[in-house]
Amino acid sequence: MKPDSPNLPDSTTAAENMAQMILKASLEESACSGLYFSGQSAAGTEFAGVDFRECRFSGCRFTGCRAEKLSFIDVVFESCDFSNATLSESLFRRVEFKNCKLVGADFSRTLWEHVVFRGCKADWVSLASSKLKQTRFLDCGMESGDLEDCALKGVTFSNCGLQKAEFLHTPLAGIDLTSDEIDGLAVSGPELRGAVVTTLQACELSRYLGLVIRP
Repeated sequence: MKPDSPNLPDSTTAAENMAQMILKASLEESACSGLYFSGQSAAGTEFAGVDFRECRFSGCRFTGCRAEKLSFIDVVFESCDFSNATLSESLFRRVEFKNCKLVGADFSRTLWEHVVFRGCKADWVSLASSKLKQTRFLDCGMESGDLEDCALKGVTFSNCGLQKAEFLHTPLAGIDLTSDEIDGLAVSGPELRGAVVTTLQACELSRYLGLVIRP
């Protein structure tokens, strides 16, 4: 089943002073709705409890921001930079990340529903202790990513770089990894039960299963 696409209005209102608007919404516990942000920055800001609905962000920077308990519903991020940002304990529902930079970002303890990551650079990203439902990762670089202790339902990885990614205590039953790079995948063994892999990948993962493969 494909993730549901964001439900965006035919037109959104161009907004300026994104950082000030977000900080105001955080203080007033109000929502940012039906807005379009382009080329703006909230880098290094700290905020919490903001509800974003039917918004579009293009070329925006959230680098190094510290935020939690956010809600993103029917939102699109395109060519945005979240490097080393913290957006933990949040909700993302019907959201798309297109060609975004998520290097070192912390999205731990977050609920993801009907989300698509497309062409994103997400090395060292943390999704630890999160729940992911109907979420797709397409052509993403996620080397050394942290997906420890996650619950995955209807999740797909396609042509992703998962080298050295951590999946400890994250069951991978039914997850197709055949198109992904999984060298050095960090698991303890039981997580692999039911995962779909190629013959070559099975040889790489055999050490976690206590197997000895002879030529």
